[in-house]
Amino acid sequence: MHTDPAERGLAALGDATRRRIVERLADGPCAVGDIARSLPVGRPAVSMHLRVLQDAGLVRHQRAGNRRLYHLDPLGLVLLRDRLDAYWSLALGAFESAATGRQKGQPVAIDSELSVVKSVVVPLPLVEAFALFVQHDRWWPVATHHLAEPHGDTAVLEPFLGGRWYERLADGREQEWGRVLVWRPPHQVVLSWLMGSDWIFEPDPARASEIDVRFLAEAPDRTRLEFEHRHLERYGEHAERMRSVLDGPIGSAGVVSAYAAAARRAEQRSFKRAMLTSSMPNLYSADVAAAADFYRDVLGFDQTYQFPPAGPPQHVELRLGDSMLAVSSHAAVRQTGLPAPSPGHTQELVLWCDDMDAAIARLRAARAPVLVEPYDHVAGHRRAYVADPDGNWLALVQS
Repeated sequence: MHTDPAERGLAALGDATRRRIVERLADGPCAVGDIARSLPVGRPAVSMHLRVLQDAGLVRHQRAGNRRLYHLDPLGLVLLRDRLDAYWSLALGAFESAATGRQKGQPVAIDSELSVVKSVVVPLPLVEAFALFVQHDRWWPVATHHLAEPHGDTAVLEPFLGGRWYERLADGREQEWGRVLVWRPPHQVVLSWLMGSDWIFEPDPARASEIDVRFLAEAPDRTRLEFEHRHLERYGEHAERMRSVLDGPIGSAGVVSAYAAAARRAEQRSFKRAMLTSSMPNLYSADVAAAADFYRDVLGFDQTYQFPPAGPPQHVELRLGDSMLAVSSHAAVRQTGLPAPSPGHTQELVLWCDDMDAAIARLRAARAPVLVEPYDHVAGHRRAYVADPDGNWLALVQS
C-alpha cells in the first residue's frame, strides 16, 4: 500500500474508468447517477471507483439535501502536479546535461556514472523546504564542510542560474565552491562542486563533480529532499576513494543531517508563531460552584468568566496575577463527544490558536490522536480535542 499521497494518486489513475470519472468531475460536482450515465458501467462500480479516488486524495464529497455530490480535491491534484513537475524538471536537466556534453564533444556516459545519494523527509511545505535549503547561511555546517583553512563563518548560495556558491571568511575573504548550474524553484537546484581529488579547488568543471538537489512534495506539510553528489567518476583512479569519503559524515550525510535539523527548528518556530497564542489549565470538578468559591474566596483568585451566565455554572475562568485557571463540570464535557473523565482524570490543557485547521494538520502530521474534530462550541468559539503522548487531553480553542 502506498503511503506517499502522490504515489496513491498515480496508482488510482492507472485505471481508465477512474480517469474518465476525474475528467467528468473536472466539469463540476456530480452525483453517482450522473457519473454512471456517462460511463459503460453501473452505479455500484462507479461508487467503488469513487471510494478508490477518495482514498487517494483526489476526490471528496459533500451533502446537498438528500444527494451526495462528488468533486475533485484541489489539494490532491496539486500534490500530483508537483510530482509530475519534478519529473519534468529532472528530465529537462538530464537532457540539458547530455546536450551540453555533445556540444563540447564529450561522450555521454550511460552506465558509468558514480554518485552518492541521500534523502530525508522534512516537516515543511515544498516551497518552504526549497527556500530553507538555498539559505545556506541559516544551516550549512561550515565548521565541518569547508574549503578554507581555517574554516569560514558562513556559506553563501546566490539564488539564481549562474549564481556563485562560496564560503565567506571572518576577514571578508571568499573561497569559491562552485556555481548554480540548474535553478528550478521549488523543485531542483544543481551545483558544480569545484573540488579536486586532492581536496584543492579545481577551476575546471569537467574535472569536478556536481550536486543535484531535488524536492518532492509528500504531503501539504512534508517534503522529501533527494541529495545526489554525482559525476564522481570524473576523479578517475580516485573515484572510489572520493565516493567513500563523500558518503560519510564529512560528506553528503553530514549536509543532509544539518539541513534536516534546521527544517525541524523552522517547523517548530512556524508552529509557535502561526498557531498557538496562549494556554490555560482546566480542572474538572463534580461541583464547579464549590470549586470556584474555594479558588475565589480562599485562595484569592478573581473570577473573570462563567458559562452559562446565570444559574449553576458548568465552566468558570479565574485569574491570579498573570495566570489563568479554568474549572469545568464532568457533565459539560460529555457534550463534546468525549467520554466523561474518569475519577483520576481531573485536568486538561487549553491552548488558544489563530488557525485551528492548520494546528490540527500539524498535530496529525506528528501523529497526535485527534479525539474530537473541530466543532462550533455553544460558547461561540471553535474547539477540538487532541491527546499528548501520555494521553493527556489538549483542548484547542479558536475564538
